[in-house]
Amino acid sequence: AWGGYKHGADVWAKYYADRNALNFGVGADRTQHVLYRLDTMDVKELTPKVIVLMIGTNNNIDTAPDIAAGVHAVLTKLETMYPMSKIILVSILPNARATALMEEANTLIRPFADDRTVFYLDLAAKMPPAGNTWVGLGPDRLHPNQDGYQIWAEAMEPLLHHLLETAP
Repeated sequence: AWGGYKHGADVWAKYYADRNALNFGVGADRTQHVLYRLDTMDVKELTPKVIVLMIGTNNNIDTAPDIAAGVHAVLTKLETMYPMSKIILVSILPNARATALMEEANTLIRPFADDRTVFYLDLAAKMPPAGNTWVGLGPDRLHPNQDGYQIWAEAMEPLLHHLLETAP
């Protein structure tokens, strides 16, 4: 399942299994953890056409500028390691722990997209409030449920298809 969460396996199989996709999502990850793994995991020889990056929600103890700085550091690392890759930067989803903080962080990370190598996908906008939670989030009001993964895949598919079609 995506990001170590049990929901979404069917969506992954439908949209990504036949695309030779790899999932490096780890539950409870913070930007610091991703940077560490990029330095220490044996991934430098990979040649991804497209990288999908959603990170920051678990940095909820940080300020929005610090979250944005962490996201920027991950982006910079990925661009250095994989200069031929396109990156889809996915907005941080709303959650019951820190919605306003994540909205502020999204405002700061959106400009990282240049629509040449980094493309911003505003997934948070596709998951509006619904009662005491958000459309597409599970009962913990943090992780996507099956519907959330479907929303994500459908929102990303046109951009992903375009980037894969135009990849070198």
